[in-house]
Amino acid sequence: MNEPRPFIQTNRMSVASLVLGACSLVTVIIPFLNIIILLMGPLGMVLGFLATRQIKRNPDEMKGGWQALTGILLNLVSTLLVVAMYGFVLMMI
Repeated sequence: MNEPRPFIQTNRMSVASLVLGACSLVTVIIPFLNIIILLMGPLGMVLGFLATRQIKRNPDEMKGGWQALTGILLNLVSTLLVVAMYGFVLMMI
């Protein structure tokens, strides 16, 4: 008979990276919350990189590589947008 497939757990850090990326991308448009993105963005990128490394080490036990990659990219884009906005504002002064 067919044996059931083993349960593969989604990496929690990849989910956290994706959530932080989505939240930071949404808060880019809120001016007084932009400073929080400078903390959330790098934290989300670090979590995404750590999750990617864990998933590569244990591919039979963990999944979530696309979530980690998406989280890294969303956090990177939002951080770069905030840095560009602050740079633009400082150039105008």
